[in-house]
Amino acid sequence: MAAATLSEAALSRLTVLVEHQDGFEIATNDLACRGYGELIGMKQTGLGEVDLSEMIREPDLLLLAKEKADLLLDSDPELSDPGNHVLKRFVESVLARPIDL
Repeated sequence: MAAATLSEAALSRLTVLVEHQDGFEIATNDLACRGYGELIGMKQTGLGEVDLSEMIREPDLLLLAKEKADLLLDSDPELSDPGNHVLKRFVESVLARPIDL
C-alpha cells in the first residue's frame, strides 16, 4: 500500500513505530492518538473507575506505575509469590482473551 493511500492518522501511528523502539513510548503515543476507551477492551468491575486521560495529563504518575511494575517483575517475573497470585490470575485472564485488532 502506498503512503499516499494511508490516512493522516495511520501515517502518524506508523511514524511513531519507526521513530521509537520503546513499547511504553509507543503505547503512550497510541493512547494519545486513539483515546482511552475502556481498560483492556471491557468495562472493569470492582477495580474502581480508571480515568486514563488523567494519566496522560499526569505523566509522572504513569512513569511511577511503570517503574513499580518493572520492580515487581524484576523481583518476581513469574508472579509466583503468594502476594501476587491475584495479579497473576488477572494477567492470565487478559492474555486468554482474543485480541481484536
